[in-house]
Amino acid sequence: MMSIPKWLKSYLLVFILFLLVFFPINYLHSYVKVDNESTDFHLHMLYAAQLEKKGPGGIPAYTLAHSAWEYLLVAVNKLFGFSFRRASLLLALGSVELTALILLLWFWPVLEKKKFPLWKTLLILLGVSIAAPISLLWPVDKLMYLGYIGITSYHSPTLLLLKPFAILQFIFAYRCFYNTPPLLKWQIVCAGLVSLLGTYIKPNFSICILPALAVFAGYRLLRKEYVHLQGLIFGFGLPVFFVLIWQFFLTYYSSDTGGIALMPLKIMSYYSGYLGIKLLLSILFPLSVLVFCFREVVRDARMVVGWLCFIFGAIFTYFFAETGPRIFHGNFTWSGEVTLLILYVMSTLFCLENFPKLTHKKISLLLSVAWILHVIFGIAYYFYCCFNRLYF
Repeated sequence: MMSIPKWLKSYLLVFILFLLVFFPINYLHSYVKVDNESTDFHLHMLYAAQLEKKGPGGIPAYTLAHSAWEYLLVAVNKLFGFSFRRASLLLALGSVELTALILLLWFWPVLEKKKFPLWKTLLILLGVSIAAPISLLWPVDKLMYLGYIGITSYHSPTLLLLKPFAILQFIFAYRCFYNTPPLLKWQIVCAGLVSLLGTYIKPNFSICILPALAVFAGYRLLRKEYVHLQGLIFGFGLPVFFVLIWQFFLTYYSSDTGGIALMPLKIMSYYSGYLGIKLLLSILFPLSVLVFCFREVVRDARMVVGWLCFIFGAIFTYFFAETGPRIFHGNFTWSGEVTLLILYVMSTLFCLENFPKLTHKKISLLLSVAWILHVIFGIAYYFYCCFNRLYF
């Protein structure tokens, strides 16, 4: 009789845990919070309804440019007869569960090597999936989200759908700098498909990983170190470039929706003060890992790529904005959020692989405390979103 792989048994429990944790919040956004101010779910349902009735011409060009969520809602509605609310809930939970599966498979080798008990595996995966900025300034300005760079948010369905693709993009990306073993052709094809779909879903991660890979690849080539150029070009460069060009022209040249401009701190300062402090509170754990394990971090291609992605994400978040009527929608801030999620997850994996051999016990304790603080405030933010009409 064929035995069930251990990782699959673990995922069954992960699946149940994530379903129990994330069903309530996604149910609220799909069924209860129906005004546009408190969630983006309802707006995307309206777009999906227009898409079903009138076709692509029924929704704004800037939405059509990344309309994967709308098309999926229509597909579920047509195939199963579900309402858009039910379809939205199912797709949100499916995105969460797919992200959990990818995280488990990514972490599994180190979890097995370290012989982590199942309960600790569940806590680690849930922790990286619920972590949030350490919003210590909430008593001052009553904001738990705005002004910080989020790690986890619940009000954007397109971000939920992007997460598993962004994580896969990142995994394929750093593999381009390791030749043991090198990427195979079918893996490059997979990377290209993931990059294409991820960019179409929401381009915020692709606009960060593309320059990050270019910078790191250039640095490695100057030092005559290994770079899988074929993987970078066909797995990332070409698919991302062509989708971004199509999205740019569709969004900014087919309608009067403005453009893109350099506006340092314009959007972030509009919604919140204390931006310097809030940035530090957003990145406390990965920044602590960088500071206390600097030599080991800069030798790890995965961590370098993760930090480069986040640096570009922060640049887009703090310095760029759309002009025109959508100027205060803050659409570039999603770049900071998704890249910080990747950096937080990668920093967690880095610590699991290397502790306790890299640092003194006191430093290990400090890093653990920083990680736990993000998780504690993530739990607080989860309940804040459950029991408050607004998310910020």
